[in-house]
Amino acid sequence: MDAHEGEELPQHFATAMELMPEEHVAVQAAVQRWMDSAISKTVNAPEYYTIEQTAKLYEMMYDLGCKGGTIYRDGSRDEQVLAVDSKKLGKDASDQVDAANAAEAKVEQAKNEQAQVEMASMQSAPDPQQVMSVSNTGAVQFKIAPRERPNVMQGMTYKMKTAYGHLYVTINEDKYGVFEVFASLGKSGGFFGAQTEAITRIISLALRSNVALDEIIDQLKGIRGPDVSFADGQAIYSLPDAIGKILEKHVNRSQQELKLEAVGGASKNTFDFV
Repeated sequence: MDAHEGEELPQHFATAMELMPEEHVAVQAAVQRWMDSAISKTVNAPEYYTIEQTAKLYEMMYDLGCKGGTIYRDGSRDEQVLAVDSKKLGKDASDQVDAANAAEAKVEQAKNEQAQVEMASMQSAPDPQQVMSVSNTGAVQFKIAPRERPNVMQGMTYKMKTAYGHLYVTINEDKYGVFEVFASLGKSGGFFGAQTEAITRIISLALRSNVALDEIIDQLKGIRGPDVSFADGQAIYSLPDAIGKILEKHVNRSQQELKLEAVGGASKNTFDFV
């Protein structure tokens, strides 16, 4: 369903309310034929069904060998358990459906507002500077120079357990988004400490050159090393994988905060986002 959201169901996917009453009876009879005990299923009939048509259904059940049967005409009661129109489910169920639809609409509004904020951020982000260099052969090249770092920045530090010790990753942001990344291991120094520093230096250089953070995360996540650990309910395959997952966690957290702010501004009601 998620892969085909908004699309109509294929013809072979029939729901109870789409089958004709005679087709309901035929389904029951097909199963009853191979069973000694009596079985019964609900035959869903449309709201306009008459007494005469209902009588014919019972006759059809008898002729096909059914040993029992139940017919329900849509809308014949104030409340019912299955309906196309939520208003027929009763006041409590209808109110719940309306509340769920309202919450979904607010979440969708929050997503749209978030997208607008991100788009505005992308449009206002400065283009990377270009510097000219001349090779020994006299060829002139233009290369991207990273944005300059301000003297003061704000950020967050995440802690994650890895097979090489506790990893501390600090993510600093400017008004355009993530600007740079620093990382250190609890076991400082040595090969793994140097590897961690090299990775975060390259990440920071890419970010300051306007490389999309999602692309960086995709490159880091899934890199496997010799030792695997577990943290936050997921496998950590290597130090690059850990850094990639922390960056992804930071991005998801920022998006969640934007949703909460958007929904909170539209209504005093609070909602949980999972």
